[in-house]
Amino acid sequence: MITPGGRKSSQRFGDLPCLSSDLPVLSERAVDALRDLLEPAGELLEIQPPPGVDGRFQVFNVTRVLDAFDRAKCDADWVEGGGMWNFRRLAFRPETIAGIPIFRTQGLVGRLMVQAPFLERVTQAGLMGFAFIPHWPELGPELFPNPPVPKRKRSG
Repeated sequence: MITPGGRKSSQRFGDLPCLSSDLPVLSERAVDALRDLLEPAGELLEIQPPPGVDGRFQVFNVTRVLDAFDRAKCDADWVEGGGMWNFRRLAFRPETIAGIPIFRTQGLVGRLMVQAPFLERVTQAGLMGFAFIPHWPELGPELFPNPPVPKRKRSG
């Protein structure tokens, strides 16, 4: 059966079926695997999936916002008020983010930052739909919904 949205009514979504820059939506399986890392960093809110979508899902609202940038080491364009307009390389004060697997940062609140323990748990649990882009290789990757896809070279 096909629903008006073009999906089969029993379609199985990944463990991270939707991620806006603000609120990731997680499957029950992802929440079970990550709960101990998620709960100290924010709140899990159950949502009703669209008609025809199987499973239980929760929105994760990250409330842990840290003032963690090492501005002297970041390669970024800053705006008045402390926000970041564009960045080429991020740098954090290690003592501020030590032992914190997932967080947001002042100046770049729309992005979720994760460190190695989060990445390792996602991998160990075999969760689907997560993409990680390293922006500060010595500390860990950033959680991001759609990693850039390399452009194909034209043949001929």
